[in-house]
Amino acid sequence: MRKIIYTLIGLALLSSSVEAAEPVSVNPINWAQTTSALDDTFLVKKNFGRTAAEIVGVNLLVWTYDRYIRPGGGEGFRIGFNSWKENLKNGFEWDDNNFGTNQFAHPYHGNLYFNAARSNGYSFWEAIPFTFAGSWGWEYLGETHHPSMNDWIATSVGGAALAEMLHRFSKMIPDNTITGSESSWRETGGFLVNPMGGLNRLIDGEWGKVGPNSPERFANYYRSQVDIGFRTVGEDRIGDTDTTRVFAEFDFRYGDPFQGDINKPYDSFNLALQLNFGGEKSVIGLMRSTGWLGGKILHNDENSGQLIGAFHNFDFISNYQMEIGTQSVGFGWLTRKAGVLGCELRTGVHLN
Repeated sequence: MRKIIYTLIGLALLSSSVEAAEPVSVNPINWAQTTSALDDTFLVKKNFGRTAAEIVGVNLLVWTYDRYIRPGGGEGFRIGFNSWKENLKNGFEWDDNNFGTNQFAHPYHGNLYFNAARSNGYSFWEAIPFTFAGSWGWEYLGETHHPSMNDWIATSVGGAALAEMLHRFSKMIPDNTITGSESSWRETGGFLVNPMGGLNRLIDGEWGKVGPNSPERFANYYRSQVDIGFRTVGEDRIGDTDTTRVFAEFDFRYGDPFQGDINKPYDSFNLALQLNFGGEKSVIGLMRSTGWLGGKILHNDENSGQLIGAFHNFDFISNYQMEIGTQSVGFGWLTRKAGVLGCELRTGVHLN
């Protein structure tokens, strides 16, 4: 077998980062105690009827696209009493549909259910049942194919992971203290990141409204970085290949558990995203996230710290060598140790 050579050329032709909220010189063990436990959903009255209507609306919109617009759709979406009866009688089974559909499109679909609830006043944990219910409705009533257990899991568990991150990001984009075109562009950006949240801002009259921002618009700590370069895949001699492609990698770190961002799920999370351009197998080559669900600080001072917690994980890898998709919940042990010249060593062990 000919040797495969995989290399990155111009690994960091462009690398930039934004960082905020450096640690303050106080005892870190107090950070978690003094950080506000407010949830921005406290400002929104829970609206069950509108949440349910929006979830049904999402399913109807997706069904309309699959039935009348999507190439190759048609027959699989001629639903009615006969298909519903057959699906209820058959129950769940395991399917092996297209990898990208099962492991990314379904979680994104679940994100819409979750954020319909989240933007209507429900907390992270309260939004999860809506996500499972919306996915159940789609699997049994939205298509003639028998309900898929793995799609139900990917849509609900993976959807919650994507949705809470997008919910947090969308809160950072609009700025209620400004007006004019910048306000409109920011509102539009927030809508693109989180369509359900943007829709409900529009319905509630919050779109462009001047007033105070959410107390949780930003975490205590956040950081972003982007790297752009070229990837070349070839056999034997890189110089003989013409498969060089541009790619971009994004790294987001929202919150820091050692700085007190641990009051609620996803007060801290990491997200890595790789986008490919020009003939790669998948535009999204990699998407991996780890979100804090809850736990306990065992020790934390200016020199070192340890904590244990539960984490929510999402993994999507798609390239010519492998396809991996997972949604998982597990436990982790994190440590920090201060070093010289302002450096700090972080370690983490996870069991998922």
